[in-house]
Amino acid sequence: MTKSIIVLAQFLFIFLFGLFTDGPGFDITVPSSVKAGESFNVEVVIHKGDYKDFARFMQVLPEGFTVSEVESEGAKFLFENNSVKFIWYSAPSKKDLKIVYKVHVPADASGEKQITGKYSYVENGGSTAVNLDTKTITVSGSSGGTTASTNDPDTMAKPPVNVVARRVVPAEAQNQFNVEITVSKADLRSFAKIQDSLPAGFTASEIETDGSKFSFEGNKVKFTWFDLPERSELKVSYKVTISPDVSGAQTIQGFFSYVENEQGKIAAIDPSTVTIPGATAAVTGGTGDSGSTGATGATGDNKTPDNGSTAGGATGTTGDSGSSTTASGATGSTGDSGSTTAAGGSTGATGSTGQTSTVTSAQTGVNYRVQIAAMSRFVETSVFANLFSISEKIDAEMQSGLNKYLVGAFGAYKDARDKRETIRGKGVSDAFVTAYNNGRRITVQEALMLTSQQWVR
Repeated sequence: MTKSIIVLAQFLFIFLFGLFTDGPGFDITVPSSVKAGESFNVEVVIHKGDYKDFARFMQVLPEGFTVSEVESEGAKFLFENNSVKFIWYSAPSKKDLKIVYKVHVPADASGEKQITGKYSYVENGGSTAVNLDTKTITVSGSSGGTTASTNDPDTMAKPPVNVVARRVVPAEAQNQFNVEITVSKADLRSFAKIQDSLPAGFTASEIETDGSKFSFEGNKVKFTWFDLPERSELKVSYKVTISPDVSGAQTIQGFFSYVENEQGKIAAIDPSTVTIPGATAAVTGGTGDSGSTGATGATGDNKTPDNGSTAGGATGTTGDSGSSTTASGATGSTGDSGSTTAAGGSTGATGSTGQTSTVTSAQTGVNYRVQIAAMSRFVETSVFANLFSISEKIDAEMQSGLNKYLVGAFGAYKDARDKRETIRGKGVSDAFVTAYNNGRRITVQEALMLTSQQWVR
């Protein structure tokens, strides 16, 4: 009777605790005592709530104990190095998950044994780890004595590894082209994903997956590993088919995300630009920090990718450039705001295309900022701060369908240029300067003209 009352009280406590606290809850049932050489079941109910992203349940058992799967709720089951793991790439939609595994006790075991554990999950782009309550089991055996397991998962962390991800695409393509991605991952073995965001009008199909699960949906290419292979380098590739109505410079952006020491991390992949010739395609100029671009043709789509390059017959500079010149001698500008303005010639026509957006912390007047990343899915700014040791505030804005991350707000272009170089020195190799006028994104050239400043290399 007393034991029943205690069990009921524990159940009520767990139920009420789940009602008034955030985050997942756990009901873990193990026996208080077992005999050496016997087996017992561990039953776990995870009250996970509504999140549906990556999740992993892990428990570390005493030395010599072995485990077999009973019920997994669609998870991938693993048992290695005394650790039992249930891994979900996408957690089931139901709020409560029940998993069961059988533990086999070695014949020579005795004394008190402990089971520790940790539950890790990803929600809203951030990774969270929750330590599980330690369970103690008394094993009755001939040798007696007391031994306690020291397999605490917190003591198993390894030093951080240097992850490098690269993408290779052709400079120009028609109809179809291949994309190759290589990731140097060192000895990472846990969950990982490569994700590329393709421009509108591009579709993708797998070529080489390197043991991952390939998917293409909503213009996003994904290669997903539940457990990475032992080799230190990953190589995947996919084929892109181009819609007939697509032309000009098109940019692919992406990242490699992975789990290291129970923490979710991201390694950005530098943007890649492919030029798609059109019926009236023009010769476009350089990109990046150049001061001018070359001659262009008559008309085009006026599409402007994130790296500032122009498409079709659009004229103008890219990235941090200072000026551009058309074949007729007219001067114009293009940039992330999507606008193109031409002056001179017989018609004196002007025009604009694209989208504008407001940054989260808008400044008054003209100011220059440094963009450090553009992601298709929102990622907490703290991820970039920790990954690249950025101490200043990082702002996020939604622009052209991407979450863009920026630092600084400078009145002088040179100060922004200096900050860009500092950020690049921290590992953000594709950081670049952008400009805003009263919170509206404009081209750097427009900002230089408005502030009567000179472009500085």
